[in-house]
Amino acid sequence: MTHYAQFVKHYSWARRARSLLRDSALFFLSLPASMAKRQPAIRFACYHHVFDDERLAFARQLKYLRNFGEFIALDEAVGLLRSGQIIDGHYFCVTFDDGYRNCLTNALPILQEQQCVATFFIVSALADAASRLQTSHVDPDAAALVPDRALLQRIFGFVPQQLMVPFLSWEDCRLLQAAGMTIAAHTRTHRNLTCLSVEEIRQEMRGCRADIEQHLGRDVPHIACPVGRPLIDFRPNVEPMLAAEEGFQSFLTSERGANCRGGDPYRIRRDHLCAWWGNYQVKYFFSSPCPLPRHD
Repeated sequence: MTHYAQFVKHYSWARRARSLLRDSALFFLSLPASMAKRQPAIRFACYHHVFDDERLAFARQLKYLRNFGEFIALDEAVGLLRSGQIIDGHYFCVTFDDGYRNCLTNALPILQEQQCVATFFIVSALADAASRLQTSHVDPDAAALVPDRALLQRIFGFVPQQLMVPFLSWEDCRLLQAAGMTIAAHTRTHRNLTCLSVEEIRQEMRGCRADIEQHLGRDVPHIACPVGRPLIDFRPNVEPMLAAEEGFQSFLTSERGANCRGGDPYRIRRDHLCAWWGNYQVKYFFSSPCPLPRHD
């Protein structure tokens, strides 16, 4: 499957209707917003895919953001937050979750054109999933590693009949690394961490890190929580602490908002964006002020 329009046909009509209503509301809410009047901060963009019919819009979004700030790599962004130094500029850090292969074929050329370094958080159990699926009928070892429907449902948001959208292979990840991009951890099987024991969470983190280090030969200092909603997908006093204990330098969420001086590198805010969105949606989310300190 190569087009987002094909992909969303699998969503329920209610989900598609909600999306249309939400987009209409965001258009009007974005009218008074101003990207030029933002406080200095680091804004993290969280994408998932760039299908063929999203390429032009994705390029437009990056060009729009470049008008209002500087793209920086994840290592630099985390370093700023960990240092506690004053953030005196407007910075954007681009990330992708789940590891769709169209991130290589469609997103990478646009990122290179825009001189933007991005980080790709992969679910390591899905790396090489397409090739395992193709050989599972003759290779018992490959058959045992084919992702189950529950894992695919957690990624796609609906029950797929097959592996509809290819995921990055390890060779694809090596190509992204060679192009200057970063591969980071998104757990091994994309489970809801709040439903797991402490030891199971550690295994999800350790397993993904070990898989990446084995296949790519690189340290893995960053991890993004699957889905990433506080109190729904992670507990603020549990999973970030475990990430720190496991040696990760950061724990990224999908909690919206800017990351300002004093921001917690183990609870990094990211704004989920869709590559097909208009600039008004990007403006609405990225023009919000720095949030008040958390007390949860």
